[in-house]
Amino acid sequence: MSRTALLVLAAALVLGCAKKVREQSVAPTTAVAAGARERFEQGVAHMEAGASRYDAAVQSFRAAIGIDPKLWEAWLDIGVIELRRARLAEAAKALQKSLEIYASPEALDALGEVYLRQGKAERAIELYERA
Repeated sequence: MSRTALLVLAAALVLGCAKKVREQSVAPTTAVAAGARERFEQGVAHMEAGASRYDAAVQSFRAAIGIDPKLWEAWLDIGVIELRRARLAEAAKALQKSLEIYASPEALDALGEVYLRQGKAERAIELYERA
């Protein structure tokens, strides 16, 4: 299959997978360490405020991870922010950490996007299929 065909297929898969919502996945239900959830929620608020608040969001997510390293959602959101900033290596590291804790469809999709942007279409497709 040609590289162009793979990229078109991967893009179609991204669009199809993008419709998934966080509530569709069954996340681990372990208790979050005291203070970690609050820091995480602060990070989400910064992230939702837009690109100008991404540094503050990452700082809040890292503070949450410092309290509870197993907070997969914080790793996921760091990865998403770094992907939006086109910092692909940093995005991949954070998303892989998230996936080590919980293989969420969102992290699989986002890491697939990282690989697609890096020209690794076959790896991207593998992740999209798992999502």
